[in-house]
This record gives sequence, C-alpha cells and structure tokens, in this order.
Amino acid sequence: MFLHQSGEYWKLSVNRWVDGKPKRIHIASLGKQESSANRTLKNLLKDNIISLDEYKKFSERFDTDIWGTPKWVLDLARSVMGDIDLDPCTQGSNPTQATRFFTEQENGLIQPWCGRVWMNPPYNKPLPWIQRLVEFYQSGDVVSAIALVKSGQLNNHGTGELIHKSAAAKGDWKGRLKFDSLREGRTTKPPDFDVRLIYWGSEPDLFKTVFEPCCYF
Repeated sequence: MFLHQSGEYWKLSVNRWVDGKPKRIHIASLGKQESSANRTLKNLLKDNIISLDEYKKFSERFDTDIWGTPKWVLDLARSVMGDIDLDPCTQGSNPTQATRFFTEQENGLIQPWCGRVWMNPPYNKPLPWIQRLVEFYQSGDVVSAIALVKSGQLNNHGTGELIHKSAAAKGDWKGRLKFDSLREGRTTKPPDFDVRLIYWGSEPDLFKTVFEPCCYF
C-alpha cells in the first residue's frame, strides 16, 4: 500500500496483479488538506482497512505539528547532559537517537520517565508534557532535561508559571531556528514563531556556556 497524489487529492492505493497484468487498486481518498487526510487515516485504522504500522507511516506525512530538532542542537544538548536517555514525544524513526523513546501511539504521557531527557513537545498542547517532565524531575527519576518550546509558552499562565518555578535556566533563541523536516518527501515551512530552551538540572552554568552562541540569557 502506498500514498500518492492524484491532482490535488491525496489517495491510498495498492499495486496488484489482475489477469496477469499490474494494476493500481484504489483504496481510499484522503482529501486535499493535511488535517482531513489525518482524520480519514484514523477512520481507516478504526475500520481495520489499514494496519497500525501503515497508519504510523502515512500519518506522519500529514502531521503539521512536527518540528524536527536539528542534529547540531541535539549535539549541544548532549554536551550539557552527556547523553539523551529518553525522548518522550517523537516518531518511530527516533530522530533524536535517544536510548528510549515514545511515539504518539505509545503515549509518553502515561509512560515512566527517567534519566536525561530531551523534549521537543507538541506545540499545540505543551502543558501536559511540561507537567510530566517536572513531575519526574522533582521525584528524582529525571536527573536533567532540556526542552525546546515556543517563546510564548512562558507567558501562559499554566506552562509559564510551571517553568519559572521549576527550571534551572532559560534561554531565548537568537533569531528563528531552522527546523529539520521529519516527513518523507516533504519540507518544513519556516516557523513563524520564536523558541526558547529550558533546562532542568544541576549544571545551569554549563548549559548557558554551551548554548551562549545560540541563546540570550
């Protein structure tokens, strides 16, 4: 089964042999928009027309809240924390190359967190992810963590208050961060927002030194 475009419409099809000849068999139309395509995929999964693995593969193409962290930023994070033991909200390809990782289907919000954490949470609803991180950091299970969030989140009542009370250091990114594309065959649009790096841990001075070329403190 494969995903393709026919005119302006996204479609799912499969190639099969019919009467000794290869033929493309139409499975489903997903619509023009990424949001409607994702809803259709969920319905196809619910109706057992596609498998969970197929859903994971195809849905990543239409998730508009995917902002891949550049490798060089992750390298700097490792310079601060030593390594990344957990990425709690990522994709099956594990782009962070964390020792452990949770995808949307595994739902990191209901999983145990521990060790050194890198988190680039869903920007449409970051609060529960920040709450979860702080919970495990305050319990001692998470020993250090760095989160990449939209700048505006620090002004929100819930997310901002929690970060200001719990984080060891915060940095405003200099300029607009160019995110990586994590969707096969797609490019990531330039962001229309600024970001901040938040650090939880015992070495805030090291965090500031490593990220000083990139952030204002």
